[in-house]
Amino acid sequence: MDPDGATRRELIRVGLTAGAAAAGSLALTAGGVAAATTTDSDLLVLILGAELLAQFAYERVLASHLMPASDQRLATKMLVQEREHTRRLAAELRLLGRTPPARITSVTDADEVLVAHGIPNRLSQLRSKRDCITVLVRVETLLEGAYFKAIPKLSDPRLVTLSAQVMACESQHFAVLNELLRPGNLEKAVPSPYVQGYF
Repeated sequence: MDPDGATRRELIRVGLTAGAAAAGSLALTAGGVAAATTTDSDLLVLILGAELLAQFAYERVLASHLMPASDQRLATKMLVQEREHTRRLAAELRLLGRTPPARITSVTDADEVLVAHGIPNRLSQLRSKRDCITVLVRVETLLEGAYFKAIPKLSDPRLVTLSAQVMACESQHFAVLNELLRPGNLEKAVPSPYVQGYF
């Protein structure tokens, strides 16, 4: 599906949930199954979709005010970085002649994407600090998986470098968030070297 003509809901239900395409398997479309995603622009659409989900998730968690001030400050710094990731990826996508997908603005839409990727948490059901951090950890896992699957398939070395840099940043987010869940337990906080994620 060409995201230029897709509605936000179509992108959420089809484009963003076609994570398997980044792994080189068949992508879902409104009509069933299409050819595997192979172009750099197609891969960037998938990565950017995951980044837009992350950006919305951080915004939603911060708006809930369920975390203590110190955790809020950390999450705010991470949100600034996620916004920079989406800005850079959108710019690269435009250079390739594609229109970036629209921002996610609905909790319902964001939760649909979480469901599609097998993430059990819901942004509509945040009740505690643990809920907030857990959903962010799982969204960061989704991001790591998106980059992990896409990097070997990108043909432009410049995009490979950018993606590797952003993936490293997401791994740092994952470690910091996990340490907030398990203070002092660095073994649990450090990301696995065998990242696969939800994609």
